[in-house]
Amino acid sequence: MSKRILFISLIVVSVTMFLVLVVFSSTPRKLQEPFSTSAPKTPLVQTIRVELDKMVGDEYKDKYEIIKVIEKQNLCAVFILPPYREFPTVILFKLDNGKYQRIIEGLTIGIIDARSNILDLHTTGKGVDFQIGETGHYVFESNDIQKIIRVGIAHNSPIVVHSDFIHMHALLGTQSFYTIDKTEFRKLATDYFGKEYWERYPTENCTMYDLPKLLKMNFEFGNDRYVVTGETDNSQRWSISFSDVDKSNEFLLNKTIEVN
Repeated sequence: MSKRILFISLIVVSVTMFLVLVVFSSTPRKLQEPFSTSAPKTPLVQTIRVELDKMVGDEYKDKYEIIKVIEKQNLCAVFILPPYREFPTVILFKLDNGKYQRIIEGLTIGIIDARSNILDLHTTGKGVDFQIGETGHYVFESNDIQKIIRVGIAHNSPIVVHSDFIHMHALLGTQSFYTIDKTEFRKLATDYFGKEYWERYPTENCTMYDLPKLLKMNFEFGNDRYVVTGETDNSQRWSISFSDVDKSNEFLLNKTIEVN
């Protein structure tokens, strides 16, 4: 069997497994109490909430919080307290023909060397991590990863790409796809916490890719670049910059991440 056939077969098996999970995941689970929305209830925020409800799945529509909304140029950054840790903490919208359209690539700010109280979908049986081809450092923009993202789009199954594995989940009621590029997170965590982080946790799953709480956040535009910044409750300062959004309003261009 050729590597290409094996690759395609793995994708089909993964997607099928998630569709089965969705069909049999009909029992409601007891979750944390609903969050209140601290962002002003403007027409824009209401539009954003409609889109986020499509992203999170039926069980989690009242389990997230819109913390802050900042508009710069033709983009809008929405900072989120997520319903589960596989969800973005920053979601971007682009103003196109008078309407805001969500960018499918979301962002995550922060990483901790401990467990948080944010739900891990793996504990519900609705998330899985898998590997394809040679591991070591997946490239978000590579053809192989983009093929998997396209499969996720077709089935509304979000894809989170790490350096050595890919996370995928499926939830009842999910109507809108998203993806997160976390290919640099293991290096960032190791640089920040030390080599013990690399040695302590497995490389093939997201056991320890948990989230700290966002305390401060901002979104700016200058020198032809958009910059998303955030400070977490474990004293990390993140800066994610990019030059623009692609023509399909899907991915961020020339993205860089710095953590101090």
